[in-house]
Amino acid sequence: MNITRFLKLLFSLFTIIILALLTQICSSKHEILDNDFHFTLMTENQTGIDFNNKLTENDSINFLINQYIYIGSGVSVVNFNNDGLKDIFCAGEQVSCKLYINKGGFKFEDVTDKTGMHTSKGCTGVSIVDTSGDLDNDGDMVMVIDT
Repeated sequence: MNITRFLKLLFSLFTIIILALLTQICSSKHEILDNDFHFTLMTENQTGIDFNNKLTENDSINFLINQYIYIGSGVSVVNFNNDGLKDIFCAGEQVSCKLYINKGGFKFEDVTDKTGMHTSKGCTGVSIVDTSGDLDNDGDMVMVIDT
């Protein structure tokens, strides 16, 4: 038996073994850990959240100039008004940021303008500092918005 024929047979055998292993792996059943886990799509009308971090590219604003443009600016979920419900702050890259106060039952109210948090340009990020890192010593959480 010459070496070329031996290598062809070895390669064929190796290919058959790999295909058999892949078939076994792909056909095996995987156990679902939690059958109750699922997502429910909720609309703007149901929740009151209408934030859209819309990006508009042009010659000076694009992925080649700013590699971070598609990362997003961030979302913070924290109890801003101390009512026991988690509120949502959405930072926009090219749009104004929005603050939504949780009214319970997945209903939120946009209080951006009421609180003076409207930003005329986009933000690059948002950070929340809890009372252990209270920046102004008033006992409340502090939100830092990077513009």
